[in-house]
Amino acid sequence: MKVLLYSDDQSQINLVSERLNRDDYTLLVEQDSASLFGHLKSDLPELIISNFDLPNGGIDLVNSILALTQAPFPYMLFLTEEFSEKYAVDCLGPIPGDFAVKPVRGQELEARILVAERSIALQQRLLDQEGSLPDVAMYDDLTNLYNRQAIYEHALAEINRSQREKKPVCLVMIEINNGAEIQVKHGTEMYRQAVRFVARAIRANLRIYDLVGRWMEAKFFLILPGLSSEFGQSVLERILGAVHSINLRLEDGSLLDLDVAGGYTYAEPDSALPLYEHIEHANLALSQASELKAKPRVLAYPK
Repeated sequence: MKVLLYSDDQSQINLVSERLNRDDYTLLVEQDSASLFGHLKSDLPELIISNFDLPNGGIDLVNSILALTQAPFPYMLFLTEEFSEKYAVDCLGPIPGDFAVKPVRGQELEARILVAERSIALQQRLLDQEGSLPDVAMYDDLTNLYNRQAIYEHALAEINRSQREKKPVCLVMIEINNGAEIQVKHGTEMYRQAVRFVARAIRANLRIYDLVGRWMEAKFFLILPGLSSEFGQSVLERILGAVHSINLRLEDGSLLDLDVAGGYTYAEPDSALPLYEHIEHANLALSQASELKAKPRVLAYPK
């Protein structure tokens, strides 16, 4: 398997070289961005391990993969600082991948490379059998919504269409803020039930041509084509109002408290911003909305 490592940290280079010192790996190391993208055109690796915090090592690298290659894309393993962990997760989009927070231990690196190998092998088997990746890979098992890869690709398509038709697209992040707390206090099954119920409530309150996917854990990504800024706040308040009306009962008969917030932004027809920046704006609005005291907690970016 061909592996490309992008890092200027000698300790990282030594660690990866040591762990991949086997006949079934071909490791290429790049320490600067000048020649990094050339490999995407002529010598595409199956696995890319990148220091996320280097110039062109994170979001720019993902965008270059999307622009220069076709599916199946290489598997991406980001090595990232703790503060930029959420950016590494959010920018993967349709690129299959994972991340590890630095400093990375040898055993953890081996485990994540093993996961990458299995993912690459499964994708290749599906391609060999079907000639293309099956549609079932587009859906989240828990909610039956689009999964992260599918909703990202739909967002790219909707932004392109909005530019052609000169209409805005509203991009929304909705999250169960206390999802982790629910899982710890009430168990995994109650957490899963809460995620499923919130997913249904969101879907039931969208237009037929709106799109929604499960972004990660208890977070959902919504695409609302043609929604102008004058209606965005009221539409999102209505959706969150429906979510807050969910009645999930605990074993003692009391109702589960769902703390849900939403952040949204607009991709205007004349905007030159890439999708990942719009997603970051929606996430920033979500983060600020989560701190509001009054419900429904909804904010736009910019405020």
